[in-house]
Amino acid sequence: MKIIVAVDQTNNWQEIIDSVTRSCWPNDAQFKVLTVVEPIPNDAQNSPIVNACAKQIESQKRKHAEKILSLARTRLIECLRDAQVHTELREGAAAIEILEAATQWMPDKIIVGAHGANPNRLLPGRLSRSVARHAICSVEIVRLKSTASASLDDMSKAALITAEPMART
Repeated sequence: MKIIVAVDQTNNWQEIIDSVTRSCWPNDAQFKVLTVVEPIPNDAQNSPIVNACAKQIESQKRKHAEKILSLARTRLIECLRDAQVHTELREGAAAIEILEAATQWMPDKIIVGAHGANPNRLLPGRLSRSVARHAICSVEIVRLKSTASASLDDMSKAALITAEPMART
């Protein structure tokens, strides 16, 4: 069985990997931990300063992504001792690159996190919906607790800010 585990470069990758390690997998399972570094839009292509800054940021993003891939691979190997674990770093639009990797590697399943900013958390994020809609295999969407609690925290802060002027009156 071949499984692509798509992670991003936020701390959400840990929840996705933990979800994978809690599941039962066949002994011949092969995992490909995949992350996609999205390019920085650069409208000022003739500016050497902007170009230098963009290249430096993209280099840092790639190094961070490589570190996450290494940590995720190590965690999977520790928890799923019989599994083969590969990593892949791609650059481009995340949904397109995940689907392209699936077309090339032909997995049985793609696992991706639900990163949606929807406060009621009934719908997954745009990326996970796109992958689920267009994938050539089954897709498992991991509901992320940290994203849901972050959304609730943001809503609480917004409510508090909105309520503060009313309390002073």
